[in-house]
Amino acid sequence: MGPELLEQLIAFAKKKDAYVDISFYGDSTFHRQFYEFASQIIDSGVPLVITSNFAKMMSPEEIGVIAHCKTVSFSFDTHDRDKAKAIRKGLDLRTLLFNILRVRAHCLRHNVPVPPFTLHVVLVDQVVSDLPNLIALGASLGVQNISCNELADIDGAVGTELRNIADLRGEELRLAILRIKEASALAQRLGVGFALSNTAVERINAAVTGALNDSSEAAPREGIQGTYYLRGDEVLGLQPGMTRQCIEPWIGPILNPKGDVHPCCARGTVMGNVGKDGAFEDVYNNLNYRKLRLSLLTGENLDSECRLCHMAVPIVPAQLQQMVASLYRDPAS
Repeated sequence: MGPELLEQLIAFAKKKDAYVDISFYGDSTFHRQFYEFASQIIDSGVPLVITSNFAKMMSPEEIGVIAHCKTVSFSFDTHDRDKAKAIRKGLDLRTLLFNILRVRAHCLRHNVPVPPFTLHVVLVDQVVSDLPNLIALGASLGVQNISCNELADIDGAVGTELRNIADLRGEELRLAILRIKEASALAQRLGVGFALSNTAVERINAAVTGALNDSSEAAPREGIQGTYYLRGDEVLGLQPGMTRQCIEPWIGPILNPKGDVHPCCARGTVMGNVGKDGAFEDVYNNLNYRKLRLSLLTGENLDSECRLCHMAVPIVPAQLQQMVASLYRDPAS
């Protein structure tokens, strides 16, 4: 990302009274100009949110920038160091945990609030038995929320022998659900937010009742990372007259370093390019965006990416219309 594009991003965030989230598909802290870019965003008065694996040893300056973020999210899936490294190549829990403690120490030393910590977990067969221990570890680090995401099969991914919880059957599935319930109860006792996505819950429930068709082929989905697959369309597919519970096209543009804009973290479609297609505001309100918003609001002419979305549950259009209207309603009215 060049200086011009960063300045446009900051200006857009200021105009929308929004924050900037450095995350999605790659760890930005490895970028050689991470400190400079992050400092510029914070110094401009725009709140900064960061998601990182903290897989490298941070410099004191980088720790200081992270300590001044609006929120800090990190990703690991188990308290077991060997398993964590096998799942996320190059990740050493010792480095990650040390960086987190250094952020907390910086805040204590300089009398600034510790930013809220969120832990993102990909919940798969090889780590679900460890989930209660992971909840306890997260709580000990001051994590406030733990979010469990689903595993998808991505074209070209190699060396992965992990399974989505909804793909388990019999005793394996029963024990997995038992550990999830145990982890949920522990999180509640420790005061830590704990959640699976609504679509993940529906898919797991469908596996329990036998509603998933084990012999069906998963339809391809086009995401930012490429083509990926998730089974369960027979459960989560849209019925006529329905839409998705999704407000991302109104609140969450994803900007990559080349200037390409995506409407959410799941869709692979590029809505436009900041620079080639005008300023950020021009892209955000172009024909592609307007068509997407209209199709979601009406439930009509939804493309395959929205119809097969694994993140947003089906709802009737009137419900989404109310949600979008509330975004523009004066809080004082």
